[in-house]
Amino acid sequence: MEEKKETNINELSSAVNGLVGTVDKLAEMTQRGFEELKGEMKNEVGGLRGEMKNEVGGLRNEMNEKFNRVDKRFNQVLNNQDQVLKRLDNLESDNAMDMAVHRRQGDKLENHEKRIVIVEEKVLV
Repeated sequence: MEEKKETNINELSSAVNGLVGTVDKLAEMTQRGFEELKGEMKNEVGGLRGEMKNEVGGLRNEMNEKFNRVDKRFNQVLNNQDQVLKRLDNLESDNAMDMAVHRRQGDKLENHEKRIVIVEEKVLV
């Protein structure tokens, strides 16, 4: 019976050693798998970073172009507004000059009427 126990222990020991070896191999394979996955993920992340940089750069350029177009259009509007304001200033100046001329003419006419009344009073008396 002792022989049987010894055989069982030897077999059990062999089986345990075999399992340990299998577990070691499995651990090694898992480690290699993780290393490969880590490398693949690193490559993927690097690729995504490059794509994102390109996208952000493209968006920045597009936004700059749109801003420049808006800025040019805004400057055109301001220039046109300046022209309108200059014309309005000119019209106001012309109107003020016309009013001054009309006032002077009105003053002259009133002065003439006064003088005519004085002459008529002297002649008709």
